[in-house]
Amino acid sequence: MYKVYADGQLLYDLSRNDPAYYIMSATLQLDIDKAGSFDFTVTPDNHLYDNIQPMKTVITVVKRNETIFRGRVLTEQIDTFKQKKITCEGDISFFLDSLFPPIESDNMTAGGVVMKIIEEHNKQVEDYKKFTIGQITASKASTHKEMDSKTYIQSKDALENIKSEFGGYFRTRVVGNIIYLDWLENYGITCSQAIRLTENVLDWSDQLETDKIFTMLVPIGPNNITIADVNDGSIYLQDANLISKYGKIIKTHQFSDIEKVGGDDDDDDEDDDDGEYSKADLKNKAQEYFNREKVGFDRSFTIKAFDLSYLNPGVDELEVGMMVPLNSTFHGVNRTIMCTSCTFDLQAPENDTYVLGVPVQTLTKQTAASESSTSSKFSQQGNAIAANKRNINWVGDQVRVQANDIYVLTNTAQVQAEQISLVAAKTDENGENLGRVEIQMDGLAGQLALKAEKTVVEELDSRTGAIETKSNNLEIRMNAAEGNISLKAEQRDMVSAQTLLGQQQARLNAAEVKIDANSSNILLKASQADLDVVGGIVTDHTSRIRDAEIAIDGANSAIRLKADRIDLEGYVQASSLSANVASIAGGGSIPGLVTQTVVVNTQLSATNASIGGLTVSNRLTLGSHNVDLQTFTIVNSFTQALGESSPTTTITLLVASYEQPNHWAVHMGETITF
Repeated sequence: MYKVYADGQLLYDLSRNDPAYYIMSATLQLDIDKAGSFDFTVTPDNHLYDNIQPMKTVITVVKRNETIFRGRVLTEQIDTFKQKKITCEGDISFFLDSLFPPIESDNMTAGGVVMKIIEEHNKQVEDYKKFTIGQITASKASTHKEMDSKTYIQSKDALENIKSEFGGYFRTRVVGNIIYLDWLENYGITCSQAIRLTENVLDWSDQLETDKIFTMLVPIGPNNITIADVNDGSIYLQDANLISKYGKIIKTHQFSDIEKVGGDDDDDDEDDDDGEYSKADLKNKAQEYFNREKVGFDRSFTIKAFDLSYLNPGVDELEVGMMVPLNSTFHGVNRTIMCTSCTFDLQAPENDTYVLGVPVQTLTKQTAASESSTSSKFSQQGNAIAANKRNINWVGDQVRVQANDIYVLTNTAQVQAEQISLVAAKTDENGENLGRVEIQMDGLAGQLALKAEKTVVEELDSRTGAIETKSNNLEIRMNAAEGNISLKAEQRDMVSAQTLLGQQQARLNAAEVKIDANSSNILLKASQADLDVVGGIVTDHTSRIRDAEIAIDGANSAIRLKADRIDLEGYVQASSLSANVASIAGGGSIPGLVTQTVVVNTQLSATNASIGGLTVSNRLTLGSHNVDLQTFTIVNSFTQALGESSPTTTITLLVASYEQPNHWAVHMGETITF
């Protein structure tokens, strides 16, 4: 469905099923009366990977053989895997690359000024940045416009000035090889496809942005004139319906392009001091401004909807600028409203999102629009907050502060919320994390988490290019709901040398303590693992792991020790001891082990032990001699000794095996010693 071109060459086509023509995370945003943006990620496998250049490469998005976006690459960011994250801006931003010169004329219309802006722009830029005047349907396009500019301004600002004064929407449009700039009163298209909650809506939200609302306007003209003389003595324009709905909210606005009346018609008189600015003209222009602005005092709807035209080509596509029927009985909405923004996910159309009504400002747009008012709000609290190079955003009841330095100077500071997150972080020029400290507080879940991360890269040997990268992570978590505390410490250590073999080593050292009051458990754990390194990237797979663990179980009165080797030194007393291999050391009068029972499955080594009972499942060794249980026949009379009768008594002894035989012939009066 979608194809993307870079300078006319095919960059993306999913139908080819070829990595050389693939991009990832492709998202296109189109806004009414704005440049629009296109973000995507391109991998080194793409055949045009090296051809994309910021500010130079022209990106075109085509949907069903129709160009829906044309713009240039604005920024490029390369990640660890050499993937390029690309951000593009729409081609109306080309007007930022030229200047509109000073012009003095009293014989132009607003539409004529727009054509003049395009003419001057085309003289200064490359061919691919040039525009042709297209449709002009703005209702004020034929209105007289006196030009008396004294300075150069950007062509984009010149267009904004026209739109601010006369209204309408600017739109770029591609037909063949011609790029048109249209100036429209409205897009004039009603979509036959409705957005209905029970039909094609996946998600719904609506909101009212109150920051732009005013119900009373005080127009100010040149020389601070007002409309009082032509408005029954009142300096206000007001809307009774808005006042009834929102109350009295007063705003002032400066109007500079006001006609003069009663002056000398002599064109040679440059000063023309006899003329006066028309208060009637001021009132008319102020009323037009008020009428335009109050259209935006309405709710906006952000809808995630599935465009049914994907399934049925006969259905109208949902496009920016269209008037779209919106219906939800559940929300009490049944109206036709303009689509002011579309966000398209080129690889997942079910994620497409549409904004109907007043466009919801993004943080970036809102910051630019309200920079001066936000600064003044904080300047009134100068004794409480001071910030250097601050960037403060207001979003509803939320305040976002981004600054190099923030100082809170107050005797008492309190922040109250269900969840609070504080983060301090430092990244390098590639966006890699060098250090990060984070505090997370969750009042609803009763949780507190503290995290700290630090990465250090050191050169070990300049000749081989060997470097060591250490990443240390510390974490403390307290969960009141579950009654536990955990402490973790990790260190990832990777050493790499740029040799012919490309040798790389990585190791993970970790220590952990868990205290769980709910189950009466304490766990202490330490481990060391050798990590696998694939393509220079440390994986979570281990080729070797060593660990030791102590678990204290108060509920079951048990202690468990787990390790490849456990050494018990000094005085050890136990009612029962079981081990695969036991080594017990003691000396002097202090026994190395005092126990009622010892069970050894493989090997027992004891220097000094007092044992009530010994069970050996395999073999027992004394010194270098194996000890076995052997049974011997004993004679207890001369008759048995002389062989006249058979012996009837036996004895079983623990015997150390020597090389000499352990059976001798019996002789009268001989003593047998084992």
